[in-house]
Amino acid sequence: MEQRTRFILTVDGGGIRGLAPALILQRLERLHADACAIRGKPPKQLHQCFDLMGGTSTGGIIVAGLAAPGRIAGMAASTPADLVSIYADHGREIFPNVPFKLLRGLLGPIYSAAPLERVLRERLGESLLSAALTNIVLCAYDTVARQARFLAGGPGYRNDPREADYRLRDAARATSAAPTYFPPAWIEELAPEHTKRTLIDGGVFANDPSLATYVEALKLGWREDRIEMLSLGTGSQNRPYAYRLIDGWGAISWLLHAGDHPLISILMQGASSTTAYQMNQLLNIGPADRRYARIDGPLAGVNDALDDASPANIAAIERLVEHWLAATNQFEPQKSNAVLLEEWAARLADRA
Repeated sequence: MEQRTRFILTVDGGGIRGLAPALILQRLERLHADACAIRGKPPKQLHQCFDLMGGTSTGGIIVAGLAAPGRIAGMAASTPADLVSIYADHGREIFPNVPFKLLRGLLGPIYSAAPLERVLRERLGESLLSAALTNIVLCAYDTVARQARFLAGGPGYRNDPREADYRLRDAARATSAAPTYFPPAWIEELAPEHTKRTLIDGGVFANDPSLATYVEALKLGWREDRIEMLSLGTGSQNRPYAYRLIDGWGAISWLLHAGDHPLISILMQGASSTTAYQMNQLLNIGPADRRYARIDGPLAGVNDALDDASPANIAAIERLVEHWLAATNQFEPQKSNAVLLEEWAARLADRA
């Protein structure tokens, strides 16, 4: 078993709210560069800092961008600033204003996948999952086989004939194929079976990919007590559904109410909060053994919808991130999230 400490990054699903973890990663990159300068070291890209990165849905797009090979050897296709641009500059292309949106959502996907696929093609090109610059795993669900799919690739997987290979852009499309929002992804498995798979958003079972990513780390043979994880959320949805409101709801109301998708929202929020609880129990053993850090918070002043890419909501998410960083951490209340991020930047700068 590997003896050295392994650093893991995970990023939740959340649609346009993926802007929040992208901004936090941009801050981490700057803090890491400052920490390296103090130590007289050259800064590294984030794929060089993390041994494994896991993402679901919009988090999967972020992870794929950070790990995809760029035009310069050893450099990633996207920086955190590039990923911020996807949300801030291309969000309205991916989530445009559409007429009769509520009706469209009942009868079929609200949005065409073409704008999203174009952005993924521009960012990820023809790169393969197996060629990822660091180990990654993206969560998706196979609607034909009726089972979870963990699309994994990178240095630790290249000699494993059991691992399926895909184009990175196809894997990113699959993990972000949110039901009712986008059509399912029908993508080509390049190896070992050379078949087509019908996949949807991994948020239906693992909106927070931390536990799935942790299992991948163990599968790679890493020691449990040498694993440290930084988990980034996209905001906890705080819209209440009181008894008197939902008492008489049937299928249509659970699927669509007041412009929201209550059942989808509850499933994703429930999955994320459960995983965060489990990871805290697994990796934060005691006061002197804190190996799991999560930065997330309530969606105060932000539309909790996955698809509100309006300039006002983009600006609200940007303000929200500053509020999160100033707030105390969920699992380490003696620290602010900003201090926690600084500690992680220093830890990553100190690694060999």
